Amino acid sequence: MAWKDIIQTVIIIAIIAVLNLIGFLQYVRIDLTDEGKHSLTPGFTELLQNDMDHNMYITVYLAGDDFPAHIENLRRNVQDKLAAFNRISGGMVKFEFIDPDEDEELAPELFKQLEAAGLSAKKVREQSEGSVSEIYFWPGATIEYGTDKSVAVQFISGGIQLVDKFTLNMASDQLEYKFLQAFRKLTRKTYPHVGILEGHGELPLYNTISIRGHLKESYNVDQVSLRDSNNNEMVYALADYQSVIIAQPKSEFSDKEKFILDQFIMNGGKVAWLIDPLNMNEDSLFRTGQTIALPYELNISDQLFNYGARINNEMIISEKCAPIYDFRNNQPADWNFYVLARNNNRDPVASNLNPVKLKYASPVEPVGDTSIVKRVLLESSPHSKVFKNPARVSLAYLDPAYQPNYVGESVHQRPTALILEGSFKSFYRNSLDPTYKNNPDVKFKDSSEFNKMLVIGDGDIIKNVVRRNAGVNKEINPETDVLSPDIEFVTMGQPYPAYGNTDFFKNAFDDLMEQDNLIALRGREFKQRPLNDQFIFDKGVKSTIKFLNVALPIILLLLFGGLQYLLRRRKFAKK
Repeated sequence: MAWKDIIQTVIIIAIIAVLNLIGFLQYVRIDLTDEGKHSLTPGFTELLQNDMDHNMYITVYLAGDDFPAHIENLRRNVQDKLAAFNRISGGMVKFEFIDPDEDEELAPELFKQLEAAGLSAKKVREQSEGSVSEIYFWPGATIEYGTDKSVAVQFISGGIQLVDKFTLNMASDQLEYKFLQAFRKLTRKTYPHVGILEGHGELPLYNTISIRGHLKESYNVDQVSLRDSNNNEMVYALADYQSVIIAQPKSEFSDKEKFILDQFIMNGGKVAWLIDPLNMNEDSLFRTGQTIALPYELNISDQLFNYGARINNEMIISEKCAPIYDFRNNQPADWNFYVLARNNNRDPVASNLNPVKLKYASPVEPVGDTSIVKRVLLESSPHSKVFKNPARVSLAYLDPAYQPNYVGESVHQRPTALILEGSFKSFYRNSLDPTYKNNPDVKFKDSSEFNKMLVIGDGDIIKNVVRRNAGVNKEINPETDVLSPDIEFVTMGQPYPAYGNTDFFKNAFDDLMEQDNLIALRGREFKQRPLNDQFIFDKGVKSTIKFLNVALPIILLLLFGGLQYLLRRRKFAKK
């Protein structure tokens, strides 16, 4: 019997040793979450394995003692992600955690360096048995790649400093997206060329500084015109560009300019149309109390219709709206013409975003060619209606007594942004001017391969705020007057952006440019399963939890030991 026990013990030890050896030689991790929360996307795995030419050094500023559970959970999730990056990259991703507060003398200078790099400190409030304390921490990292590339990763975006546990949980969910965005920026060797069109009264440079800065993280961005210095249209004006953004044009496109855009699309070029069909003069509204919005003569409606979209000459008003400052009463008031739009069909481009603020927006309807897929990205609320052309806009609508009545058949949600996908037919396929047809320099195509375009019924969607240092009558100087280039309009005492304009447009543009890995990550939704604090902090419940965690294991161990003792005693008594 003794030999049998020895053999069993040796077998068990051998099995444990073999399993440990396998675990040491072969890393295995099983993700049991429904959403695949702990699994890297294939695109990120491919980047780590194939796209890195140099080691990447990551410094995370989340080391520290006595962090609350939610911050510690974020720190642990960051460490798990970085460990996975290190393993998959074959050790090329190296990381360390440091405590910015560790050296009290050097801390102030380090804080300045972190802020200069683009990181910001946050704080949480911790409640414990009636007392409240505030804890500051730095939820971010800096990454160095090669000899001259570096980038900062802020885990919690936005200007607000005080964060809660839900924000920390969301930060954990977005870690892979944040790191993928940074890694792609560092490892990319070439950037797609994006032109912001000028020449038709489009948004000026200083009104697009914010979105330019965001797009430059992934693209080369500059101005482009369809005409030369002599005002002649250039057939090959867009030859060096992969995409063009047309933001709030106000003057007519010539037939030749339309042809240039058409052939750009037929040859694979991507176009983002950000169009205001109605000329809404807000300065006139504030000066006189009312104004009439009349259509622009842009000469592009027929071309857009051919591709699959129609921007109606109507103005949306919505019960779900953003405020405007009412100078008559010195307070903000709901302004039905500032539509708050969302995505209602869970398209990843617009999921998990704050509402998008649209100013005097128009409906964008999917029409025409049924072979073109039309994805609705944004819609107004179900309590919306439209003002027909000509649209009369009056400050009287700030008065509750004059609020629109949102009932009836004409009240429903309106689409305001579409992505069109498919093989587009040329607008000129049946009506090509002989001048172009017989020109050997023009290689006309009557249809495209698979392509996309973005159509939005609001040109203000990417327009950032400009504050002037000089008097209002002086010409704007982008170098000195753009103090807060923020699309989200952080005003009226609000400490952080309330709207998702920037994130939405970045998502939509990445989708347009087929940056699918970023979209998939940015749109991933993880179900939050928070604990009930009120239930937990109940004294009786808290005592029970303490008992279950401390005393119960000891009791179970004693019971198991006692039971084993009785069984052995009974066994030997029979002998």
